Amino acid sequence: SLRMQESLIFGQRLLFIFSSFVSSTTLFCLVKKTPQNQLRLRNYLIIIQVVSITATSVYMDVLFEPVPLFPILGGYCVGLLCSLGVSPKTLVYLFVQVPFLQVRLRLLTYRFQVAIPFSLLFFPAYILFISIICDCIPYSITLPAYFTLLLHPLVHNLMMLFGTPTYRQWIKSHFR
Repeated sequence: SLRMQESLIFGQRLLFIFSSFVSSTTLFCLVKKTPQNQLRLRNYLIIIQVVSITATSVYMDVLFEPVPLFPILGGYCVGLLCSLGVSPKTLVYLFVQVPFLQVRLRLLTYRFQVAIPFSLLFFPAYILFISIICDCIPYSITLPAYFTLLLHPLVHNLMMLFGTPTYRQWIKSHFR
């Protein structure tokens, strides 16, 4: 329904604003608060933070901002690049290629992956895949599943901030 699609767009924009704040905090912690014994891992995480998390979030939530029309393989976009007249074909190509580039970057730079953010991507993607194959899952389920995929940057950042003792202590010190 049009109302669900408008809710998705609004939710996506709110999520981007909140996620940007959390992402900036994570990047600050990575650069300024990482302990000396984690410097090798820090450089990898900074690359992932900037290239994978921040750039993808800006692309998906500002520049492209797709609205899928599941279960069909279709949709439209309302992002900045769409309003500037960039071909949807080009935007979809980039949308498909960016995850492959991220995976290659992760494999080349360091063998480190957290299972929980991956599951945040896998299960909703599986629901979307099944809905396209069998046309058996209603739009009222597939649209929230798609939105769940958009939560990956935020969850990644929150896990980084609250899973790392040094970062967690720094955050707590600001709320005392």
